[in-house]
Amino acid sequence: MTDPVVEETVKGHKRLERNITLLAIGTFVTVAIGGLVQITPLFYLDNTIEEVEGVRPYTPLEQAGRDIYIREGCYVCHSQMVRPFRDEVERYGHYSLAAESMYDHPFQWGSKRTGPDLARVGGRYSDEWHVQHLEDPQSVVPESVMPQYGFLKETELEIGDPEATMVALMRVGVPYTEEDLANVEADMLAQADPDRDPGDLAARYPKAQIRDFDGNPDKLTEMDALIAYLQMLGTLVDFDSAAPLEELADLLGGVVGCSRAVTNNGWRPHSDQVGQTGTRIAPDIYIASGISGAIQHWVGAMAAKNILAINTDSEANMVARAGHAVIGDLHQVIPAIIEEIRRRRG
Repeated sequence: MTDPVVEETVKGHKRLERNITLLAIGTFVTVAIGGLVQITPLFYLDNTIEEVEGVRPYTPLEQAGRDIYIREGCYVCHSQMVRPFRDEVERYGHYSLAAESMYDHPFQWGSKRTGPDLARVGGRYSDEWHVQHLEDPQSVVPESVMPQYGFLKETELEIGDPEATMVALMRVGVPYTEEDLANVEADMLAQADPDRDPGDLAARYPKAQIRDFDGNPDKLTEMDALIAYLQMLGTLVDFDSAAPLEELADLLGGVVGCSRAVTNNGWRPHSDQVGQTGTRIAPDIYIASGISGAIQHWVGAMAAKNILAINTDSEANMVARAGHAVIGDLHQVIPAIIEEIRRRRG
């Protein structure tokens, strides 16, 4: 004997599936609801690219080198996008993150390559190797079809008006400061001359490499700028920065969760994701380290009994929502918390 409710449900489905108008309306409503759920939160986000710790604007010298890189057409043969395929990750390193190119105008993503990808070339070779490779590529890689760029070592870098370049970049969202603008020429000269006082260059541009790049300290050349740019690529993001968080979680008997950006970047598995499309948590305390507080993540964390936010941005959404907050760099705050816990436990 068939259940009357089941029979009525089957009849309803038949009626819907056999009527093209009803089926079209039902499909439209379903897709519209799903689209609104996914799209509406984006209207409340200032930036759809979640920032990654360490990414900064280019120094004036690096920016000059990038301009030369584009001027000489290097992008025609070299991409700057490591794709998330095993062969590429094993050859080049961690695949590229959107945030790493957030200050690139224009960005250098693409998959067409004649030469190798350069997204992670920084620090892989010495300055001397780059000089020799630019002067005579075939002396380093015999099968290379790359033309010679030895003239860059003889061409003095025309400083021109680098402030105008930075102002233009600021207008499209690159967060240079008034102090950066005031020191733009001095920064450019100091980065390639270790004998010159760099001032607070290293503080304003973390991980900026300060030295003579082309082997000729007597003049600032286009090769200095280009090598400074190449040696920076792929060096800003620390892909092993989760170790202190793991240590703190072990001390407190907890576990490490993450935002969708972290799982999308391949740093942690999807099972660790907290948020609308991940896991919803309700711990006694949630330590939100470097979390901006986007609505998608907040949905998964809002049930926590206590929230401690650690963030350099005092106006971040998570800081406003948390019961407690520490405004500072998580790479300094987390080790300090670990040290204090160990001290109190003896």
